[in-house]
Amino acid sequence: MHMKKIKINVMALVALAVAGVTGATLTSAGVAKSNTQSQTYYYNSTETNEGEFAQPSNWSTSDSSNECQSDGDRPCHIEVPTGQTINQVLANKSNDEVLEMSTDRKP
Repeated sequence: MHMKKIKINVMALVALAVAGVTGATLTSAGVAKSNTQSQTYYYNSTETNEGEFAQPSNWSTSDSSNECQSDGDRPCHIEVPTGQTINQVLANKSNDEVLEMSTDRKP
């Protein structure tokens, strides 16, 4: 009888451990999913000629200048949704269209 009770307690502990690990894994997956909604790209060029804002090579995932402000001639940053690339988002866009997509500006 004593061994049967120990066996039941061990099985209960194993079940709790499995439930805890499963819950932690699901929570981690949920956090990762919410962090991958979009990717921010920053305009890192001084060029303002037509077509330059749509050049993927002028954009980076890091902002080396920290010059974002409300006014300016260049875009500051845009959001690229998950499942799309910077190339897809900028394809066939004019400078004005890219400026409309950008939240802030660079001088």
